[in-house]
Amino acid sequence: MNVSTKRWFEASADLAGRGEAFVVATILATTGSTPRNPGAKIVVSADGVHDTLGGGQLELLVIDEARRLLDEARDQQTIRQFPLAAAALQCCGGSVTVLYESFAPSFAVTVFGAGHVGREVVRLLRELDVHVTWLDNRALADEVGAIRCDAPVAWVMEQADVGHALVLTHDHQLDFELICALLRQSARSIGLIGSTTKWRRFSDRLNRDGFDAEDISRVRCPVGTPLARKEPLAVAVSIVTELLSLEERGPRADGLTWRQIKTALVQTPGTDQ
Repeated sequence: MNVSTKRWFEASADLAGRGEAFVVATILATTGSTPRNPGAKIVVSADGVHDTLGGGQLELLVIDEARRLLDEARDQQTIRQFPLAAAALQCCGGSVTVLYESFAPSFAVTVFGAGHVGREVVRLLRELDVHVTWLDNRALADEVGAIRCDAPVAWVMEQADVGHALVLTHDHQLDFELICALLRQSARSIGLIGSTTKWRRFSDRLNRDGFDAEDISRVRCPVGTPLARKEPLAVAVSIVTELLSLEERGPRADGLTWRQIKTALVQTPGTDQ
């Protein structure tokens, strides 16, 4: 676990910008002697902790609960109370009420290709607040705002998670190499632009290269919902429609009720005032 020197608001903005899941834990109320005052916050992500609630056993307990919420991978809020003597084995005798705000990972998509369809796809995804990584290996990338990547296949093999992948490049050989790399890296889903003839040839090549039927079936080609129109925007709409149908997020938890909040803020009996 990495401990960061970032403040909670810097870490929250950074994690949200990268589409990663995180939990903000806020001290909502205290009684008696406690390490930090109400309003203190800590941010917990999959591999890091940012800011502090004062350290010690209380902070470890808060982090453990945040990790549990991260595993649920859904947007939710919950409140927990920590009587320091009983729960944290701290002799100061106070009590801390903590508000947890859990933010699920965003729907992340990597788009390969900055041609006409790729540009429209990226524009639609960004308007839908989807986290997009957009790559092209041509100088065109600089002109349209994509990331210039001279070796996209090598880039894929270096990534821990490319999310959902859309292969929309201008080069059939590059398309094939990207599909192989994405299958090996277990992309969450793979969409490939092209005709049924192109996909038949690709399927035969993938089979000869040792990919089994289950691997090959993970690639959607032609990508997108069936559509008669061929304009780049129309094709992009069909691709994005199909892609969003794959989105899987846990159910959003009901918000905290006022009764729950009032109950959580009641001071623990027997604590110092």
